[in-house]
Amino acid sequence: MNLRDNFGIAPSPELKKVTLDFGKTLQDAFMNRPEIKANALMVTYYNYGKGIANAKSLPKVDLLGQWGVAWEDYVAGETNLAGLEPRRNLQPQWYAGIKASVPFAGSTAEYSYTREEWVPVVQTTKGTEATTNSFKFKILDRLDMFSDKQLADIDFDRSRSELNKTKNDVVLEVREGCFNYEKALIQLETAENKVKYQETDAELMRMKRGMDEIQDSNVVDSLIKVAQEKFGYVQAVTDCKITLAALEKAVGVEDYFRNK
Repeated sequence: MNLRDNFGIAPSPELKKVTLDFGKTLQDAFMNRPEIKANALMVTYYNYGKGIANAKSLPKVDLLGQWGVAWEDYVAGETNLAGLEPRRNLQPQWYAGIKASVPFAGSTAEYSYTREEWVPVVQTTKGTEATTNSFKFKILDRLDMFSDKQLADIDFDRSRSELNKTKNDVVLEVREGCFNYEKALIQLETAENKVKYQETDAELMRMKRGMDEIQDSNVVDSLIKVAQEKFGYVQAVTDCKITLAALEKAVGVEDYFRNK
């Protein structure tokens, strides 16, 4: 007859052991931790900021243009055979130009060229044509370009540093969680062996008491030791489950080990 049945000792809680793969667990943590996702997006954001700041120091060229047709409805002093003011035919009019800006050494050189042609208007018999060239040189008007580039580099480096720090923290959490779980499994195995030994010893004390070789107090002492080792086993199971919960938190996935 089993001693557990005689004295009503509750069965030990069960633990579904899992096999940890540090590399796979760390990879899943990198993919699911919200801090890493947020910091990675910040690195991308500030990288675009660097591109914008660098683009401010590049030459810029704008092309301008307009084309259409028009007429002048009223022409002073002219009438046709019916005594009405003549209506002129549609004629093309257009405008085209280019504007270039070249920043260098905190200064800016600008050049623009335009060419335009318009239809005749009142009291004119010929359309207007014009060509315009202009050149400007602005001294030290773009000094903010250098500070913008420096600030963009600083923001990018800071965001990258935050990302690396977060990754290192996650690596530490996952590695520490794996070590703690392995330690908890060793403690659980030790607690299991102690429970088995004390249960065997208690069964032996019961048999000796049945042969009147020992007193009842010896059996009671043996049962107390069984209960103590049982408590240690429950504590070891609890430690294993706590370490698994900490690992799930480090990975960032709820019930990560449920199907493993």
